[in-house]
Amino acid sequence: MKKFKQTLAIVIVVLFIGSGFVHSIADLNENDTLKTDVKIEGFYQPDTFDFINEYKMITNHDKPENMGFLDKINNNSDSINYQQENKKWTWIFYDDADFYRAYDPLEDFSDEAYSNDNLDVIVLQDKENGPAKMWYVDGNHNTNVLENMGEINMGDSQTLQDLVEYAKNNFPADRYILSMYNHGGGWMGACSDDTDNDFLTMDEMQKALSETEGVDLICFTAPCLMGAIESAYELRDCVDIYIGSEELSGYGHWFDTIENICEEIDDNPDITNNELSEFIIQSLWDKTSWQPSLTMSAVKTSMMEPLISSLDTLASDLITYYNESYDLFWEVYAEVQGFGNGFCVDVYDLVNKCSVADFHPSIIEDFVEVRDCFSDCIIDECHGDYSGAYGLTIYVPDLLSYYYASHYGDSAYGLDFSQNTNWGEFVSLYFQEIIEYGVDQYQTETTTGMVLCYKYKWTQSFIPTKEDLIKLKLKLYRFGDITSDLKVSVRSEKEGYDLTTISIPYDSVPKDVWEWVEFDFPDIVLITGETYYILLSTDGGDNTENAYSFAGSNDPDSYLDGDIWLYYTSSESWKMWDPPIDACFKTFFEGSGLNPPVIEGPSSGESGICYDYSFVYNDPDNLDVSYFIDWGDGKVEEWTGPHQSGIKTTFSHVWNEKGSYVINAKAKNSDDIETGWSTLE
Repeated sequence: MKKFKQTLAIVIVVLFIGSGFVHSIADLNENDTLKTDVKIEGFYQPDTFDFINEYKMITNHDKPENMGFLDKINNNSDSINYQQENKKWTWIFYDDADFYRAYDPLEDFSDEAYSNDNLDVIVLQDKENGPAKMWYVDGNHNTNVLENMGEINMGDSQTLQDLVEYAKNNFPADRYILSMYNHGGGWMGACSDDTDNDFLTMDEMQKALSETEGVDLICFTAPCLMGAIESAYELRDCVDIYIGSEELSGYGHWFDTIENICEEIDDNPDITNNELSEFIIQSLWDKTSWQPSLTMSAVKTSMMEPLISSLDTLASDLITYYNESYDLFWEVYAEVQGFGNGFCVDVYDLVNKCSVADFHPSIIEDFVEVRDCFSDCIIDECHGDYSGAYGLTIYVPDLLSYYYASHYGDSAYGLDFSQNTNWGEFVSLYFQEIIEYGVDQYQTETTTGMVLCYKYKWTQSFIPTKEDLIKLKLKLYRFGDITSDLKVSVRSEKEGYDLTTISIPYDSVPKDVWEWVEFDFPDIVLITGETYYILLSTDGGDNTENAYSFAGSNDPDSYLDGDIWLYYTSSESWKMWDPPIDACFKTFFEGSGLNPPVIEGPSSGESGICYDYSFVYNDPDNLDVSYFIDWGDGKVEEWTGPHQSGIKTTFSHVWNEKGSYVINAKAKNSDDIETGWSTLE
């Protein structure tokens, strides 16, 4: 059997490492035509975490009717009455293998797991395209059928509730372990059921376990990204110990650990929950063949409240000091240990690195408080090549890879962490600039400053990728007693005329501390790919005691598409600054404030073959939507609709010639409000 496991490990890497909730797509032959990067207004949105659209809409999803397997058991004449005497432990395995190309771990699990005098082991198994069964794993590793159940929905909370209730009624014990198998999506939930097009949210897990008075340990034995603070906190009142992986995961990490757990319980049935969880983490680390990819932690949920409270205070202060914290936060964020391709970050690594940055003193205190509270929650953890992994992640997605998932803070989604703290508001605010307006060109690194007075003019060049320019921001402060207006213009030539301009009074610029200042001038249309200049000037001040200062970076790689130039009034000449400096600036184009539609479909194929692609857009007002689709070969679908918001709409297309094509799509609702473009390359 050991030889079989080593062979199987290769399969598990393919199926589970990096899988999240995404379905695999069968390889198509020849003629590479498409790639699957979905770009949303320039920001990459991996479809790995798009299972909210695929499985459950907050407002539009109708849950499939679930009879509940207890009802099926009661109606099943073949059911076995297996009432047991009370033991020390019962291990419940939620084997949800009802997904595309599923690997079912039952055989490997039972090869290691076994019941003994102190432990009963039962498994609820639901396979892809197969009936569900309840199994008892005996002392000789044999699987004995307890129930034949037909199709059940493993993505429904009633199924989980029924399983725990069944276990407690038929295999009563002093304590219970619940293992969950399938895909995972961190705070979004786990355990999809493809047959019933459903999955378990964390709120549904909480309800199911609360109704059955909970379990002692929950182990996510394969689901990715479940080492999330939001997920652990959700189950704080119905689970004592929470075990999950911060990173992508797989059942293969648990090889040779299952048997160790059974042996430990048999030898030491009175082991405490804390001791058993430590044993599990250490066994995973000692036994796995894949230490470099392993992250796993055991969390004491009853110790989380001080940590959650400190994170709430931190979020509130980050909101209060938004103007001076925004850029610094994202600068530090770039060095923090991320997981799930930028979907979330390690809590401890985030606050530890931020605590030594130049934030406001109140925020520094908050970071330190979170760091101090963190260790009280973690019983044990292990990690391989992730040096910044300490046991729990938190939702702060990569600004350049994701849009903010609005259901994170939606009360209808029922995530306690975002409802009980200001973390959702903080993340939403720090993403708001991206959502309300499109940020085109920017440079935000601050390492130096330049003085502006009547003696000088400064200009920063940039190359736009968007045609419309509606406003810009510069990082500025004033010092001394300067009282002259600050003028900002945009030109196509340094010596040319102003395409647009605006002047602001001196008291609109903060005193002595750099902050972002907005210049909302009349909108203009630019030519993409051409060079333009942001010109700063004033009629007063001097270069020593009374002047403006604007922030910049002397890193030559901070902005590659422009330079800064200095104009000497006395000599009436421009000079490129040497060594090179780039100002802190952002240019904005018009945004709808709406996330674009999501495109799904095959990544490659053959010319002359018809392929299906789905498009889905969730309108915030639940209005009907229409789609504009550009297939990249000169053919378009022009505002087809109306279609129901949040429901996938399928369109078919044939590319008649071999080549590389880009699919562009946008949506508009029945009020004619358009989104930006989504791109599938």
